[in-house]
Order: sequence, then C-alpha cells, then structure tokens
Amino acid sequence: MNITPIIPDGYNGPIKQLTCRICKHLFYITQDDNRRLPEVRFCHECSLILLEELQNNQGVHALPPPMVAKEQPIVAPPPRAPVQPSSPVRIPQPRTIDREKMTVEQLLEEAAMLRKTWRYTEALASYEQALQRDPDCIAAHRGRCAMLRELGRRQEAQLAYDELVRLDPQSTKSWVGKGWALVHLKRYEEALAAFDHALQLAPSLSTAVSGKRFILEHLHRDEEAEALAQPDTKRTDRQPLAAQQCTTADDYYNRGEALLSLGQEDEAIRAFEACLGLDSLYLDAYERISRVHFSRDEHERELSIWNRALQLVPESAKLHYKQATVLVRLERYREALDACNRAIQLDGTSAIAFAEKGNALNHLGEYEQALHALDQAIALAPDFTSPYTHKAEVFANLRRYNRKKKGTQPWDLTSTTNRRTNCHKRHVPLHA
Repeated sequence: MNITPIIPDGYNGPIKQLTCRICKHLFYITQDDNRRLPEVRFCHECSLILLEELQNNQGVHALPPPMVAKEQPIVAPPPRAPVQPSSPVRIPQPRTIDREKMTVEQLLEEAAMLRKTWRYTEALASYEQALQRDPDCIAAHRGRCAMLRELGRRQEAQLAYDELVRLDPQSTKSWVGKGWALVHLKRYEEALAAFDHALQLAPSLSTAVSGKRFILEHLHRDEEAEALAQPDTKRTDRQPLAAQQCTTADDYYNRGEALLSLGQEDEAIRAFEACLGLDSLYLDAYERISRVHFSRDEHERELSIWNRALQLVPESAKLHYKQATVLVRLERYREALDACNRAIQLDGTSAIAFAEKGNALNHLGEYEQALHALDQAIALAPDFTSPYTHKAEVFANLRRYNRKKKGTQPWDLTSTTNRRTNCHKRHVPLHA
C-alpha cells in the first residue's frame, strides 16, 4: 500500500481535500499527488499505522511496493508457498496530529465533519480549541452551544448561549437557541423573554413563535397560546422545495424534509437515499428514514438503517443508543444492553445511554443493576425525566416480584401469556 504524502512546507499550489476512511478526519494532499497516486483513502498518519499493522500481521514481503503511479500497470506478485492464515488486521486508532498548527478554519471544518457524524464530544473539543485561537469566533461559539445541548449538558449550554447572545445580539437564531436551553432547564419565564427578544428582531420568525407557544401551552396559558396561532402555510411553502432540482447531498436532504412535511413518505425516503448516495456519512438522513419506518411500525427496517450507519461510523455513541432503542422495541433486550454498553464506552457522560441501559436491564429482570444504571443517568442529568419514569417502573416490577416470591401475586408471572396480558393491561413494559 502507499503512504499518503504530506504537503511540504512552503507549498502554495492547488490542494485536494479528502476524508480519511479510518479516523474520519479531513486531510489534504497536493493535486499532483492526487493525480499521480492510486485512490488515496487514508491520511498520512493512518497510512503509516496501517502499513505497520500490515507488516506486523503479514510480513514486509507480503506488501506491494509503495508509490505505484496510476499510469503503471499493476503487476501481480510472484506465487508464494501456502502460509497459515494471519490474524485480522486491527483497525488503527484515530490519528495523533500536531493540532497546534491547525488554523481556526481547519478546526471549524473538522468540527463540522465530527458534528455531521454525531461525534459530539470530539466536535465540542474542536470548537473549544478554535475558541482558544479566536475567543470571539461566532461560528465556534454557536457550534459549542449546539454540542453542549446535544450532549445534555444543559447548564453549560445555557451559559454558553448567554455568551453567544452577548457577542452576537442581533442573531435571532442565537436567541431562539437560548430560549430552548432555558426550556430544558424549566426556566420558562426567562425562556419566554428570550423568544420575545427574537420576535422583536424578526416578528414573524416561526421558530420563535413555536417556542413561545410551546411554553404557553405547557403553562396552560391557552388563550395567549391561541393568539399566537398562525395560518398553516407549510404545504404552500414546501411545494417549491419538494420539486426543486437537486445536485448536492444538502439539496436532496432538504427535498426529503419538504416531502415529509407534505406527507409523501416514500418519495421522501428516495430523496434521503439519494442524499446518502452522494454523502454516506450524512447521519441526519439515516435518522429521517428511520422515523418513517418507526411511524409505520417497521422496526426491522428501522434497525437495518442504524446498522448501515454504524458500519460507517462505529465511533458515534448516539448511533449505538439509537440502535439500542430499536432493539428494545423488538424485545431483543440483551442485544439492546450490549448496544448501550458500547455507547457508554464511547461517551461515559451520556445520560440517555445510561437511561436506556436501565430500561433494557429492567426488561431483563435485572432490577438492581437497572436501578444502578438509572441512578447514573440521574446523576449526569438531574433534569432528564426518562430515568425517573424507568425507575418507577423498576420499583413497580420489584414489588410484583416480591409478591410473587411470597405467593400473594394474583397472576402467574412465570407464564409468558399471562405476563403479556397483565403488562399490557397495566401499561407497564414486558419483561423477559
């Protein structure tokens, strides 16, 4: 295999941007190297690691000569004596680069790729490093706010939005983001003030109107919420977008969104698949397709979508969590537990992964472990409601289990049929 060359110091010619197939980072080579070499799939660091691994597993003489130009025919190596099969090549760990030399633009570009592939912890690190270079970079502040929200770090997200609106007070998007950050903290009056500020800047801003109406309905201020009702122009607004000509992955994604809003689910799926054909790492497109299958109770198809995504981005904790939720719906609780554990290994601060782990353990009848996982979720995100709900279910199941042990349970928990019937009647989850 070839070692991907690095751009020499002082070079100022044309370059080619690529994405490493192993570490998923962006890297650059000169246009001359891109034309001269066969398909370049790995960054310089990962190509070195992969070459070393191949040498360790197959021996130096098993490798073809490096740096074969595209114009040269590929010569088959001479036949060798049969050898014992070698062990599988270990996938190298993400590269280590001299990040101190990266510019703000490079860090933002890297963060955007990590964000697109749902690697939020790593994206947050890239945004924060960009802010070390330029503390007033609005794009880095905005990205940091979004990642803190995605990671469920609600208090930090609220403080980050405070800083963002201080630096960019005319941005309606920033004020709406601050409003939702405050909603997640249940600070509703402050959230209303943030949405009102956005509406002062843009009186017809739909995102601010919907946020304000959500709070008013939640607070049972129905008359005020009704006064914010607007005529439904979504279908009219979305028609041109649904019919537009598409050339990029973003175009097809936006077309799929428009088709979904118009209720054209099959056409939307085709648009999202076209998006993935142009950019297989567009994880939001996988999520939109999975939602359609979920709405149709097509959970096996829903699972297959997440399995496709995980083959490409196994480093995403959120993908493993998404896979786990579908496995729970399919009553494949042991597999769901394994998926939750993989998510937690990748991101030990994911409250939602701990909550789903507790849910899976509850279904498996492992109640003490379920309570431990749910307590961890609550410790990580005290305002997150799902762990409390699951915890109540565990305690209810423990009471039934203890009554069964004492012989006072009015139905037989050992019978699968009775267990299904009684659980459905009481709206509690089915246990394995």
